[in-house]
Amino acid sequence: MKRVFKITGLIFLSLAMLLFLALLFLPYIVDLNNYREAAARESGRALNRKVSIGDIRLTTLTGFGIRLKDIKVDEDLLEVGSLKLRLSLLPLLKGRIEFSRIIIDKPSLLLKRDREGNWNASQAAEGDKLKTKKPSEPEGKDDISFKILTALLVSDLEIKNGKVRLQDVSSKKPV
Repeated sequence: MKRVFKITGLIFLSLAMLLFLALLFLPYIVDLNNYREAAARESGRALNRKVSIGDIRLTTLTGFGIRLKDIKVDEDLLEVGSLKLRLSLLPLLKGRIEFSRIIIDKPSLLLKRDREGNWNASQAAEGDKLKTKKPSEPEGKDDISFKILTALLVSDLEIKNGKVRLQDVSSKKPV
C-alpha cells in the first residue's frame, strides 16, 4: 500500500514537472510574431489609424498572456513601449478571449490641433469611420470595434511612465 502511494506521488510529481517545463518553454516554441501583421491590421481597422507593432511574445511565468513591444499609432499620435495583456483562463477555455489585467508601460500620447482647430485624435472618430464603413455592413455586435471593446473589459489596468504632449498651432498663444 505504501509503495502504491509512492508510485502515484512520483507520477503526479513527474506530470507537474513536465507541465512546468512545458509552460517555461512555450514562449520559445510558439512565435506570435507570425501574427504581428494581422494584429496591426485589425487594430488599425478598429482605430481607423495606421498601427505598427514591433514584437509580440507569449508570457507564461508572470501570468498567461501576451506582451507587445514598440507599438505606434499613426507614427506620432500614440507610442507605447510595452503592452502586457494577461488572459483570463476560464473564458479562454470557452473560446472567448478576455483579459484580466492590462499593463501599459511608457505610453506617449501627442494631441495636436491644426490651424483649422481640428484635433488629430478626433479625425479618426469622425470622418474615417464613415469612409471605411460599407452600407451593407451590419452594425452592433458583429462590428470589430465592439468585439475589441468587449475583450478590453478588464478589472485591472495599470499605466506606467506615461506622457501626454499637447501641441496647438491654431492660436498664437502657447498652451
